[in-house]
Amino acid sequence: MSWGHCTCTVEICEREGPYQRIIDHMNAALRISAMVGLVALNIQVMAQWPADSTARITVCQAPGQQQYPRLVSDGSGGAIVVWEDGRAGSTRIFAQRIDSAGVVQWAADGIEICTADGSQRPRLVSDGAGGAIITWWDMRAGWPNGSVCAQRVDGSGAIKWAQNGVVLDSVANSVAFPVIAAYDAGAVIAWHGVDGEPWIQKIDTAGVIQWAPGGVQVALRGDNPMSIIGDGDGGVILAWSEYDVDYIDKEIYASHIDAAGNVALTPPDGAIICDGPEAQVFPDCVPDGHGGAIIGWYDTRDADHYPYAQRYAPDGSMQWTTWWTACGVRSADAVAGAGAPALLASDGDDGAFVAWRGLMSSDVFVQLIDSVGTPQWNGDLRLTTDAYGGVTDLVADGSGGVFVLMSRNESKIKLQHLSALGVPSFTNEGLTLAYGIQYLGNMEGVPDGEGALIVAWAESPVFDFNIYVSRAVVTDFPTAIGPSPSADISSGCRLDPIAPNPVHGVATVTYATGRTTRVVFELFDARGVKVRTLMDRVVPEGETTFHWSADGLAGGIYVMRMMADGFTASQRVAVR
Repeated sequence: MSWGHCTCTVEICEREGPYQRIIDHMNAALRISAMVGLVALNIQVMAQWPADSTARITVCQAPGQQQYPRLVSDGSGGAIVVWEDGRAGSTRIFAQRIDSAGVVQWAADGIEICTADGSQRPRLVSDGAGGAIITWWDMRAGWPNGSVCAQRVDGSGAIKWAQNGVVLDSVANSVAFPVIAAYDAGAVIAWHGVDGEPWIQKIDTAGVIQWAPGGVQVALRGDNPMSIIGDGDGGVILAWSEYDVDYIDKEIYASHIDAAGNVALTPPDGAIICDGPEAQVFPDCVPDGHGGAIIGWYDTRDADHYPYAQRYAPDGSMQWTTWWTACGVRSADAVAGAGAPALLASDGDDGAFVAWRGLMSSDVFVQLIDSVGTPQWNGDLRLTTDAYGGVTDLVADGSGGVFVLMSRNESKIKLQHLSALGVPSFTNEGLTLAYGIQYLGNMEGVPDGEGALIVAWAESPVFDFNIYVSRAVVTDFPTAIGPSPSADISSGCRLDPIAPNPVHGVATVTYATGRTTRVVFELFDARGVKVRTLMDRVVPEGETTFHWSADGLAGGIYVMRMMADGFTASQRVAVR
């Protein structure tokens, strides 16, 4: 099979930077010369994504710094991007939407989400209706009391909640940037309090706070960073690191918070995921395919440092517990570079991809672990050398593979796509998305469900940092919707093709069991995150049909999974 690609780039905002007023004539001349070179290289094509992967398209350059972009699918093949913006002197929050053709949809330079001074580090999730719920931290209450806030914007760029958003925390309990996870009617947002302790709050799509005013305290202490995922039933799993009792080394903790805001019955500091010798830091969570999480981290217990992982999920009595070896399992053979986080992405089933930066040559490695943490590939897969920026994002493609986004030491953004077997889609150490001068903050991508990844980053072509997006396509991506009928003779179970597929409204699901048994149907998004449980009940022997409504789901590719009497079958389904 041959693989191909096409990519394109669109910049979100551009204007003259404030440095132009203070540079001397010589620097001004150099700047003009540099800009002429950039114009020569960057042809503005707003009607569609360009095909040349090295083409640089510049739209605008805002004053001040634009940095820390995040993005989420708009449900229609495009993306909504949010970033921290310094054009007003103090940082504020701006956003922009790019449609599936690469056309900017909202006002030039983006729309203002929050005007409060000191607004920083935005995160966002889909609102399930073509828009987004955005959270951030700002200084509206005055130093040193920060506020964690949230706002919803719809697909047209209209602000839906109160001006400058809804405050989620109390005045005195927020000191760190928030993380966010979606549920089917809103979002759950977590942050650290003044003593590092994790707090959490739930807000619905109408902007109404769902849990206790000021948030729910999850544990007595903690430290950055945190990682959060939804459990598919309106709750979340939250993981964080914290110092041991001697305040020497860090350990990994986690907790489950259900749909009503109840924290799992764990010790005051949460469930111990790993309290091994030396330090365990940078936790990252992905779904385990059964309502729990696989949690990975960077671990220094060995003479050489490696990525480790652990599964945290409910047991048969619905008590939340760890499932693998105490303190987790080592998920790789290749040594990790100093302080190199291990990033995880769901494999769409019950395992996970793990990516990390290597030690001596700063290579980038990837491995696939199964449901018990065992590496599946014969040796860790080395993708590239000299990637001193390391792995910036790891994104499930929705079809059992993964996108790996990397920053190269020669100021390149590189992308690779791997199948479930570890087969790369692009040659020459990946596809080059951008040749830049300097990058700032995070780079991340979001899949469109049909073989493309939309990537956002902040880059400084001359002086100020600007926000860009790019789209890379695997042309031979397996986009066929739904497999052939699945059946198991021994159990008598069967899952027929979902009809219609793609779904617009209501679909019919037909299945069969060989005896009276419990049947569970679950729906997962392209990242492998459980969206909802469609059915969970005991059914009689024989063929059964139920009707599933896709109302409330953002457009895109999903995976429907049936489990019954030891039988498991999955089908990809498109929602339009």
